[in-house]
Amino acid sequence: MTAPTPIAQGDLSQKPLAHVMLSIFDREFSGTLVVWPDDEGQAGQDRLLFRRGHIIAGRLVEPATDLSRGMLALFHRTNAPFAFYDQDLVTGMEGVLFTSDHVYALIAELAEGFTRFCRLDRGGRTRRRAP
Repeated sequence: MTAPTPIAQGDLSQKPLAHVMLSIFDREFSGTLVVWPDDEGQAGQDRLLFRRGHIIAGRLVEPATDLSRGMLALFHRTNAPFAFYDQDLVTGMEGVLFTSDHVYALIAELAEGFTRFCRLDRGGRTRRRAP
């Protein structure tokens, strides 16, 4: 079996994940977004399945209770390569999570969660910002 050929690819250092996801939404692409880890030595890929621009399912490297919460880790990646395939490379895999969230709502939720995460110190307390 030959490996699928991506229809688009890049690196999150050049195009952040939110921009990639919004491009997929705007173009109403169907297929799988694959994101590799920042560290080349780390195994696995995160895969997000889109139908007409909307995320419908995903298979994440790190276990998660729901897709939007699990995707938060993807927004921490800054140098990871990514590729988009016009095929379903998610369905049929073990550990697939499904969602009905709208892409914009999901990105807003993830951005809010990322901001909240960045403000927490290791003890779980919110850090005060300097005035």
